[in-house]
Amino acid sequence: DKGGLLGSGDLPLSQVRANAAVLAGLLDESKDEDVLKETCLGLCRLFGEGIQNDRIQSILEADVVPKLVGLLQPRFSDGGVPSFPVPVSIQSAALQVIGNIACGDDRQTQVIIDCHALPCLKALLNSGERGIRKECCWIVSNITESAHQVQDVIDAGILPPLINLLESQDTACREDATWVLYNVTANRDPSQIRYLAEHNGIRALCGLLTCSKELDVLWKGCGTVAAVALKGIRNLLVVGEELPREDGMSNPFALMVADAHGVEKVEMLTANRSSDVRTRAQTILRGFFGAERPVTPP
Repeated sequence: DKGGLLGSGDLPLSQVRANAAVLAGLLDESKDEDVLKETCLGLCRLFGEGIQNDRIQSILEADVVPKLVGLLQPRFSDGGVPSFPVPVSIQSAALQVIGNIACGDDRQTQVIIDCHALPCLKALLNSGERGIRKECCWIVSNITESAHQVQDVIDAGILPPLINLLESQDTACREDATWVLYNVTANRDPSQIRYLAEHNGIRALCGLLTCSKELDVLWKGCGTVAAVALKGIRNLLVVGEELPREDGMSNPFALMVADAHGVEKVEMLTANRSSDVRTRAQTILRGFFGAERPVTPP
């Protein structure tokens, strides 16, 4: 969701720009860990109550994103294991600033991509710190809200480690990671859906159908993780129906859903307490799996 972190007060826009410039200078000049952390938190406060694009723009104009990305750049050992130049407290504060910027419009989000933040986010998805992984997933979910930026996330190789987090039952990342997979399916782009399928994304979505966790924020008519996953599965099944295939061949994505025990899980959702989820589940069974089952009341 395009939700942001709350700041501690609303400065006039002119002061936001001036303060952002001062804080950007500190990011350049200081090596002190406490100063870097407080500088990032100071930038967070400039966003004010809620997220407003004019404030984001004022902060971007201070050229803070390249400096923040510099704090998050991984260094790789000979074995390919990443390490990071700053401690977790600074990583977290820097990610909060980037996450708030990712709540802006497509042009503002593009600045994050152009400053090469995506490879940093990919590396940080493997962090041993639960909070860092969660913040990375939140940022990626906001970036993939922009349909034309989904491919940038795919090209950065972020989906495989993110899907691994889902399959390893990482509860900290589950909600935001589910939104990422949904956002990929929402484009209904055959090549993007194929990529998702090749990296176990369909299996991961099917696994989420049993997750009744309520979302932090009601979004796109979905109240639970399972509801989001169900919408994503319908998107990819629609794409599978439209793919050219030889006579008699089944929808390839429907076969993958079946192999992942997704059909049984969708059947279970026909008894869900949400009438919207029940209807969606019934529509999927009828439309893609030839099932004529009555919707069971909760």
